[in-house]
Amino acid sequence: MTSPKHTFSEPGRYKVILTVRDQLNENEVSELVTVDVLPPLVTSRSTLTPLVGNAPLAAQGEAIPEISGSPTKLEYEWYIDERLVHKGKSLRHTFTKPGTYTVILRISDDLPGHSARASHTWQVRVEGQNPGPGQGPNKPEK
Repeated sequence: MTSPKHTFSEPGRYKVILTVRDQLNENEVSELVTVDVLPPLVTSRSTLTPLVGNAPLAAQGEAIPEISGSPTKLEYEWYIDERLVHKGKSLRHTFTKPGTYTVILRISDDLPGHSARASHTWQVRVEGQNPGPGQGPNKPEK
């Protein structure tokens, strides 16, 4: 094999021996290499829009993790006012009542021995309902 590849599944320090054989001289050269596999680091550039609007307000969220280090198995949990409302990378939620809501996205690495975490918090302000036709300040006079 001329281009060996291997993916380490867990953080740690590994000793790798690469052996090269010369076909003409039957010589063997070995090199000991230490590989440090770092635990994963997760950060978030996640989004939630809109953050302000009239009820009913349809909000959409997208988890956008940035990962460095060893392989990960990410889980996504969306909370509204400390109540779990969805598991998954994308959120669609309609706020039906006026008020201010705290939306939290928690991203965690679920592989054994990993503890990478990231979170994102937004405040969503839902105002009164949009006036329907013939209602509100510009309603037609009778």
